[in-house]
Amino acid sequence: MLLINRRVMCHLGLVVYLFFANSLFAANGKQNPAIAEKSKPLTIIIFAVTESASDVFDGISKRAVVHRELTDWQKNKVFASKASIVVLAQSGQKKCGVPNLVIGKNNYALKVIEKSRPVGQLSSWEMIKSIVKKYSNQKRPLNLVLISPGKNICDVDLCQKVATQKFTNVTTHVVGMALSHREKKLMQCLTSQTGGVFLNAKNISHLKLSLEDMHKRLLLHSKYNASLVSLNVSKPVKTGKTFKLIMTGHGNRFDRIVIRSVDRKVSYSYIYPFAQERVKQNPTKPLSKTSKRTLIMRAPLRVGEYRVSYLSVVDNKEIAVASLNVIKVVAKLDATLSATAGSKIRIEWTGPADRYDQIRIVAKSDPGKPLAYNYVRTSKNGVMFLHLPARPGVYEIHYLGKDDKVLANNVVVALPAKVTLESPETVVAGVPFQISWQAPVNQYDRIRILSIEKPDKSLAHIYAGSYPKSNATMIAPRQSGSYVLQYISSDKSILAHRVFRVTAAKVNLMTGTEVVAGQFLRVKWQGDISQYDQIQIVRNRQKSNMNQAKKKNNMSHDVLDSVNKAYARVYAGYSKKGVANLEVPEKAGAYEVIYITRDKVILARQPLSVLGASANINPLRPVSPGSKFKVAWQGPANRYDSIRITRKIKTRVPDSKSLVPNSSKPELSCAPQPKKLKSTAYAYVNMYANRVISFIAPLESGEYEVQYMTRHNKCLAMTRLLVKHKGL
Repeated sequence: MLLINRRVMCHLGLVVYLFFANSLFAANGKQNPAIAEKSKPLTIIIFAVTESASDVFDGISKRAVVHRELTDWQKNKVFASKASIVVLAQSGQKKCGVPNLVIGKNNYALKVIEKSRPVGQLSSWEMIKSIVKKYSNQKRPLNLVLISPGKNICDVDLCQKVATQKFTNVTTHVVGMALSHREKKLMQCLTSQTGGVFLNAKNISHLKLSLEDMHKRLLLHSKYNASLVSLNVSKPVKTGKTFKLIMTGHGNRFDRIVIRSVDRKVSYSYIYPFAQERVKQNPTKPLSKTSKRTLIMRAPLRVGEYRVSYLSVVDNKEIAVASLNVIKVVAKLDATLSATAGSKIRIEWTGPADRYDQIRIVAKSDPGKPLAYNYVRTSKNGVMFLHLPARPGVYEIHYLGKDDKVLANNVVVALPAKVTLESPETVVAGVPFQISWQAPVNQYDRIRILSIEKPDKSLAHIYAGSYPKSNATMIAPRQSGSYVLQYISSDKSILAHRVFRVTAAKVNLMTGTEVVAGQFLRVKWQGDISQYDQIQIVRNRQKSNMNQAKKKNNMSHDVLDSVNKAYARVYAGYSKKGVANLEVPEKAGAYEVIYITRDKVILARQPLSVLGASANINPLRPVSPGSKFKVAWQGPANRYDSIRITRKIKTRVPDSKSLVPNSSKPELSCAPQPKKLKSTAYAYVNMYANRVISFIAPLESGEYEVQYMTRHNKCLAMTRLLVKHKGL
């Protein structure tokens, strides 16, 4: 166990050592770290060796993770680069103790970590304080990178101690490995007090990303000071408006410019001035050679003094600053003095432009109730369009800011609108007719049809805003009488009206009076036709029932009740020539052909007598299985009538009235067959004009039935077929 723990420490320390050392000095390979500039930070990688260094991480032990990374690095011979400083902090005590610092360089770091033992607990404060004290004579900024395996951090008041000490030129970064909630709070406080970054890895892949992120942050270390970068805002800026910020100097790609309060506690907006640049050069050098540039930012929504800060990506320190004075925006409205009632007017505005600021049109008598409104954020370039009320009068336009305070107002006069409405004086019931109008159309203006006798109920309506050409088609009511066409504004004001009369529709039906059941009946119609009218075949009702429905509905024509079933139907708009074929019911009886409107008003009718259909199948001689035989038949030969061969049904009862010609034996009655009974063969009769059909006999011997079936599975005739082998 001791040997395994030493290997874990060795592997982890070597990975961290090579990773950061190679990143920091690969760009300046010829430069010796020992003679680096004094202004260049000294990076110290600290690995805290505690008992938790041998815990399981993401399902496998930490030693396995480190061993895998170490193997890859050895193959790539990364040990050749001379690295920065790696410090191993360890404790031989089980309680919270002062760490023993072991400093390693180059390959010596591997040997030191191999001999270490992950036991006891450590104090992060004592560890950092010891390292800062040891390297204080370097007189260089220190970048401390603490790799914490978790648990066993015994500090209690770490945050308070760091805030009291206030190290100068010391930045502490922490990469944690699945730290607990308490440990995360301690490390976050440590990094925030010293201007560093805290990253907590939850698994192996997250750990790799965290190390890569830390690696990039150290490479992007900025060596610019306030004399190289400057910011300038030339004049006061109105609330919520964009302004130009003049920046001179150079910076790194992820440096930020932030607008924040004077006390630096609240940030409002920020930009990355160099984020879009992609220059192929040394990462430690500036990405831009532009000495002066103009940036666009947006001012906060509150009046006051603000601080525009240039922050470095490395330590988040303020490199340059400019003052920003945000002043109040005076709201103004500019609109026409008068316009036609209901028309759309153009309103130009200036104001604070807060998210919930509104522009309203209100009546002087009731300023709290908006007749039209919209949010200023929905307008473009300070221009908004609103509809005036439909009623003539004097109105006010208000700009409402926070707390519904009126910041600006304007007066507008709504002049009487000239609305005209055109339609025919007489139309046929149920027939479409054309209307047109001239008006300052509002989106929700309506044109409706009312009965003069019952003006409280709208029979039909359309929205005028849906017809940009100011003309439309409406369908006349089904009942004859006097009606009125009205143009209604969005506030329910009647702007125009026109009276017209509806006359009864006249339709003629032409068809035969007798037809055989199941056949198709040819029907012709002409007259005042509507697209959704129907021609139907229904049962002939008694005159008393028809008169009762007519009286009940107060109609000049008969009304079809809901009980009457339509056996066949077709829409009048289906045929442009007014001709259609309707399938006659298969049950004989008295029917009628009717012309019915969409409102079930019967405009025309013709009586129809349906005669019963009959059929006959000639007797058949016995046949051999699989042999060919012919069936001769007589019948109506309607579409989809068929001859079918089925197994004999044992439950059939002999019918003495059905006799086979030239035979004294009774034939089985043509009763309905079971639904699950399958046909062994069938053929449609309308395909055989000579009324003879050839079949192939079933392969199985026995008694069969040959039936004449209609489209709706009604049997009209039947005979028996005996299938047997010859000689039997």
